[in-house]
Amino acid sequence: MAAHLKKIQETLGKKKAVKVGFFENATYPDGTSVATVAATQELGSPAQNIPARPFMKTTFDEKQKKWMRIVKRALQEDGHDPDVALERVGLAAAEDIKKAIQAVHEPTLAVSTIKERLRDWEETGAFEKDTDLQKPLIRTGHMLNSVSYQVEDDDGS
Repeated sequence: MAAHLKKIQETLGKKKAVKVGFFENATYPDGTSVATVAATQELGSPAQNIPARPFMKTTFDEKQKKWMRIVKRALQEDGHDPDVALERVGLAAAEDIKKAIQAVHEPTLAVSTIKERLRDWEETGAFEKDTDLQKPLIRTGHMLNSVSYQVEDDDGS
């Protein structure tokens, strides 16, 4: 994310950064990192027979110009400071990623995954019965709800 929004940071001329995605504190109930699961879905894992279902990079590529406009508009309106501009773009970027997650329908889930979801629902009620059992990336909604952003001092990393 930082690389894709480098132009925004340069536009602001301040040592601040907005980071969007899944942060260290976002974990599943069993302790699994949401960022790890999201990366596996984004890039795929041949060893686990999981195809790539990109949603982050595609969103960055498609929305980068929109995010620049948000920053420019925020800086022009009412004398808003760079922190406000970064807050606005972070919020917009997080919402755009959530929409991208919801829009992924391909590649379809394996039959074994669908059966596992149905079994989980029957045994635990782990998700709503009317949930689309065939929808990739959304099972319980935990990953979707974990998309966040932070505005912080940029330490150059």
